[in-house]
Amino acid sequence: MASSLILVGDIGGTNSRLQAYEISPDDKYTTGCAPGKIIKEQQFLNGDFKAFDDVLRAFLAGLAPPSAACLAVAGPVERNAVSFTNRDWVIDGGALERRFGIGKVRLVNDFVANGYGLLTLDEAKECVPLQAAPKVAGAPMACVGAGTGLGECFSTASAEGSPYETFASEGGHSDWAPRTALEVELLGFLKDRFGQKHRVSVERVISGPGLATMYDFFSARFPDKVVAEVHAAVGAAGELKGKVIAQHSAPGAAPFCELCRLTMETFATAFGAEAASAALKWVPLGGLYIAGGMTPKNLRLLEGADSLFMRAFGDKGRLSPLLKRVPVLAEDIGQRGAHLVAFRMLRASTPSAAPSDIPAVQRFFHRLMLRSLPLSPPLAARSVVLVGDVGGTNTRLQLYAVEEGARVMDQQRAPGKLIHSAQYLNGDFGSFDQIVSTFLADQPSPSLAPPPPSAACLAVAGPVERNAVSFTNRDWVIDGGALERRFGIGKVRLVNDFVANGYGLLTLDEAKECVTLQAAPKVAGAPMACVGAGTGLGECFSTASAEGSPYETFASEGGHSDWAPRTALEVELLGFLKDRFGQKHRVSVERVISGPGLATMYDFFSARFPDKVVAEVHAAVGAAGELKGKVIAQHSAPGAAPFCELCRLTMETFATAFGAEAASAALKWVPLGGLYIAGGMTPKNLRLLEGADSLFMRAFGDKGRLSPLLKRVPVLAEDIGQRGAHLVAFRMLLTMQEEQEEVLRAPDAKEAQASLPPLAEFNAIKHSLSWRGSYPRKLVISPNEIITKDPSGNITNRWSKDEFTAAAAIEEENEDAARFVIKLLSGGLLCGMGSTDLTFSALDKEQRSVILKTLESLAVA
Repeated sequence: MASSLILVGDIGGTNSRLQAYEISPDDKYTTGCAPGKIIKEQQFLNGDFKAFDDVLRAFLAGLAPPSAACLAVAGPVERNAVSFTNRDWVIDGGALERRFGIGKVRLVNDFVANGYGLLTLDEAKECVPLQAAPKVAGAPMACVGAGTGLGECFSTASAEGSPYETFASEGGHSDWAPRTALEVELLGFLKDRFGQKHRVSVERVISGPGLATMYDFFSARFPDKVVAEVHAAVGAAGELKGKVIAQHSAPGAAPFCELCRLTMETFATAFGAEAASAALKWVPLGGLYIAGGMTPKNLRLLEGADSLFMRAFGDKGRLSPLLKRVPVLAEDIGQRGAHLVAFRMLRASTPSAAPSDIPAVQRFFHRLMLRSLPLSPPLAARSVVLVGDVGGTNTRLQLYAVEEGARVMDQQRAPGKLIHSAQYLNGDFGSFDQIVSTFLADQPSPSLAPPPPSAACLAVAGPVERNAVSFTNRDWVIDGGALERRFGIGKVRLVNDFVANGYGLLTLDEAKECVTLQAAPKVAGAPMACVGAGTGLGECFSTASAEGSPYETFASEGGHSDWAPRTALEVELLGFLKDRFGQKHRVSVERVISGPGLATMYDFFSARFPDKVVAEVHAAVGAAGELKGKVIAQHSAPGAAPFCELCRLTMETFATAFGAEAASAALKWVPLGGLYIAGGMTPKNLRLLEGADSLFMRAFGDKGRLSPLLKRVPVLAEDIGQRGAHLVAFRMLLTMQEEQEEVLRAPDAKEAQASLPPLAEFNAIKHSLSWRGSYPRKLVISPNEIITKDPSGNITNRWSKDEFTAAAAIEEENEDAARFVIKLLSGGLLCGMGSTDLTFSALDKEQRSVILKTLESLAVA
């Protein structure tokens, strides 16, 4: 096959840089850079051309039409086109394909290209680790970069081992939260400077222009500290004011300027706080990278555990270790990202392109965090899935029977017939295992008890790590792998309850189960997000790797990001909350947007306005325990008996903060696939959310040009979390069925006519649940694993080659006997009551010898 040409571009407001690469059929991606031999590179001054077409025509002169092109552009990309704000240019990918004969053109925002560029980094040479932590393969990645503005993006992989896709973010326009009294003054100055009544974006502080604006504030606030020479240099520097400020801020600068130092320290603190907010929103266990032109030039402010950047980053609680390899030092990383995208486009359009080393079904299988083995019971025409919602107080469990061939449809519940459902009070049981045991034993028709579930998904109230969760309010640990072994469940997956909520969104009948707060067309395959207020503030986001592929939902800790006060009274409230919770600089939005948050705010307002206290209501709130928020909401509405002004003020502060945080979520995730407002407090307080003039929607719309992103909200189905767990369990079941088919088609698999002795009955669960029938198991030895199958060909167990330790013949007096034993690290299901030593019978000693040699080769492979 002949070589192909790809075009790569970085199109800024002032310059355009274009590159052409020759790609040979054997080129493959390797860490450090996308493949290809550069054959032409040229930079153009945009002002010399009337249109980008003229630039491209000049560059392509003498070259063959490229097979693929990716252009990183300075602006928002919509429908594969961009309009430039500083010149009369429109670049349209489809138009470029037609005019220049390019196979495929993709435009990406320049910071999205930055995100793809991260995948090409040689981290040992091009990154400085600000905080070391193990990276999780396949987990989200994120990037925050300061320069002319504040850029942000995030990347997700739909399956471990599959390519990352990068998504745009407008997180740089989220609210800046002041941390000190002086920063509160700065906030007021910024509001006046930019004509904002309630808030300013973080970009007004964390950017080159932000340095200039902050210097203006500090020079006016502390005129006695002005250094005339520096002040004149800053005033004359034009767009390079930030550079001058940075130069005179360092110890030893000539001359040194205290105001410049104060400016740069405020910048570094705000940058660290915003990096932490990004970590909380995206939980980027795959890496959080700090990039942008200002990063390598100001490393001294970022490096070290005691730097202002790292101190502010670490002031966000338990998720502070998420910062990974930072910063990005390669200044052309954006164009490197466009190079990688163009190479992927070329390979995707080449019919003979080699398939992925990891089959899609296996990638999806691993993405679900499912253990490879053992796989049991055999999947039959009618399988059973277990679904659970495990809260701090109650546990709800359900069993669904799923018919073979069932498929899930958009905006519909996952398939299956509910055959058993029960709710339990956690305090009545010593462990979660006891609840599962009780549930599986307590069948409506014991004589027709179903087999052990093939798959289970449990939505749990807490962070899930390594498919396990520890409860904070009781001495419980739930471990998915342990549940598989204990109860004979094929696969168990634990997900955070709000992640289950995200999957539940995919099952909604929006016409019946949603109230539209703001209508806007949904973009197929675009990110989705969910924000929900209840006992806490939950958030999650969902992405699809390509249009039409299944959405995967990712956890977020966005509820712990900083709350930004909007009024003078809210600044007082912030001080009260800091004192109440022992925080020096900040409090999380969850302290305001939650049921407990209502109670805390009521305490503040009743102390601040004692003349407005209604004795009857005050007593009711004090006596309500965990239901204080409910009492406050009841007495806040017009016509309440009695009505309480303090309750009204509490609920209005809640609604405003909720709208502002929903908008911050929209800016972080740009969820053109839908932004949903959920949680127990939403349906009960709809009057505060609905209507363009509601406090919620007014605060939501106070975020600039991205306010139309709010989609179908709120979610009214209160069991959506369990519905999400049901969908995940069903997907797991499909994956297991597909995986069985994949394994049975594996090349070089050798099926031996050796079998375990049949069992008339096997007690899969000691608590009265049995699996009845006769099950002789056949032995299959593939290059990487050992499998047992039932007579119908269903897989009943599987072990990787790493689980195999030895095999030996069993010598017996009977000459016709040809038994042998296989020693494994883990016991199988429906096999010798879970023994790790399994005895098989071959047809004869000759066949036994062949099997033993095959097993021996497996051990040394």
